[in-house]
Amino acid sequence: FAVFAVNSTRRGDKAFFSAVNKQMYQGSGLEAMLYDLLLRPLGDWAPRDEVPATAALVDQKVMTMDDIERWWYNKLLEGMLPNATGDWHEGTVTIIKEHLRADYLDFAREQRVYRPADPVAFGMRLNKLLNGEMVNTQVKPDDSDYSIKVDKRGRASASKIPALQYCRDMMDARFGAKAPWPKDTFE
Repeated sequence: FAVFAVNSTRRGDKAFFSAVNKQMYQGSGLEAMLYDLLLRPLGDWAPRDEVPATAALVDQKVMTMDDIERWWYNKLLEGMLPNATGDWHEGTVTIIKEHLRADYLDFAREQRVYRPADPVAFGMRLNKLLNGEMVNTQVKPDDSDYSIKVDKRGRASASKIPALQYCRDMMDARFGAKAPWPKDTFE
């Protein structure tokens, strides 16, 4: 679909829209428009060719995201992941899965998500948003991170997430247009 932001200068202008409707439905407006369209040479053009990727289309896609995608979009806007090891602006980061899911659950509570995703569905959905590029790994949690589940060797399940700009580029590809990402203040 092509989605456009419409100028609001005629909003509530009943006289203007009454005249347009009168021309279309009482005059020969519809027939005249159809006549003009039938005479227009289209060549091999099809309606789905070159649908414009507008800011309004991106806005519509953002407004219809599921809860995990909305959470992830917010993380991309913020440019921060909870308790990540490494600088996300510079490259791949490693993050304990429990931290990721806890952050998502906080978001879901704030958004009053009726049924937040379980750990498996959350991981699968996030990996799909990352085009399968989320890498599973294990890390030793910080000593102050005593609530994290660990195996017998003291390792927690973690994920490697690609660099922030790469993740934003993947989201842009999903939108089919460039999202209004914030500028990095350190550039």
